Amino acid sequence: DKAINYLKRSLKAKNNYKAWIGLGEIYFHKNNFDESYKSYLKAAVFKPDKYTIWHRLGETQFNLGKYNEAVNLFKMALKFNPESFNSWVLIAQSYSKLNKHSQEADALENAIKNLQDKKNIDAVILELSNLYLLYVISLIKNKDTNKMISALKESLQLLPKISEPSELFQGYVLVFKEILKSKKISLLKKSLQEITNTNNQNLIEFISPFFKLVAYHDTNDTEILDRLKPEERFLVEEMVKFVQPKKKKKSLKKAIS
Repeated sequence: DKAINYLKRSLKAKNNYKAWIGLGEIYFHKNNFDESYKSYLKAAVFKPDKYTIWHRLGETQFNLGKYNEAVNLFKMALKFNPESFNSWVLIAQSYSKLNKHSQEADALENAIKNLQDKKNIDAVILELSNLYLLYVISLIKNKDTNKMISALKESLQLLPKISEPSELFQGYVLVFKEILKSKKISLLKKSLQEITNTNNQNLIEFISPFFKLVAYHDTNDTEILDRLKPEERFLVEEMVKFVQPKKKKKSLKKAIS
């Protein structure tokens, strides 16, 4: 609060875009996004070509749930820093909130393009891999199978370049869960084959319930389930419910007759 009062006093003496940014940052970290937006908007009047101002304006609107407004502000930010990937990621997240999965996928594709030139740093490769997994999930939602498999391959090719690839394993679980939601067993098989092709035994073991699911789905062999540990069997049986067609309930009249 002392910092806020100090900045307000200094702004009365002289309008300074840096002071408006400082005020906006304080409000932002206090989760007062309305006031943060107002402060950054004042900063934009004095410095309309500064990327960070427009990006932060977009973040305030995103945090307020105003996703269309956020998209417009992030796009404005990109005019002053076309190579940014952060703005594209948040555009994608905004479209995801709006259930616009085609635009979400396009935004993630742009984020990946902007990050690909910086592949040599381990942290960047990890970030790029995460982006690919988000891209894969958005393509599943968008029912773009060919692009989805291609993006999955790209993400898997990055795994050997990451010092701790296990950090990404949970992301692959989310990918396969999204495939299950789509009820496309053929897509599940294709995706699992891509995992098998990597010969990454740690990843294969981590997502083994999905392999067991496919084996059971194809054979209806209950011994597959019997050989599983109780917690793994429960997981596989729950997943089976997603891919098996629901049995139609008999009507009451037919049941009585």
